[in-house]
Amino acid sequence: MEYAIALVCGLLFGALVAWAKHFFIWRPYAQERADGIYWRMAASSAVNVLALLLVFLVRNIWPYSFSTTIIATAVGLTAIARVLAQSIQKRKVLENK
Repeated sequence: MEYAIALVCGLLFGALVAWAKHFFIWRPYAQERADGIYWRMAASSAVNVLALLLVFLVRNIWPYSFSTTIIATAVGLTAIARVLAQSIQKRKVLENK
């Protein structure tokens, strides 16, 4: 049960950070209101590192499995970012038709 709780919490935290990253960093780019893909990529990577660093820093306070939590966080960050990026791409393709 400890691993299941760590897995769910890690996935939720990763998904929340990925959604916030999409909303604040990538959504304005997708709506063509802003330029600068390079700084957005750097900021996106920095947010990912900070999210994983936060999980690392609370490892002594967190009562559940650290390794499961950090892996689930990374999977949550990646999976949600991938889904949201594909939704942007699909929207752009539909607009160009």
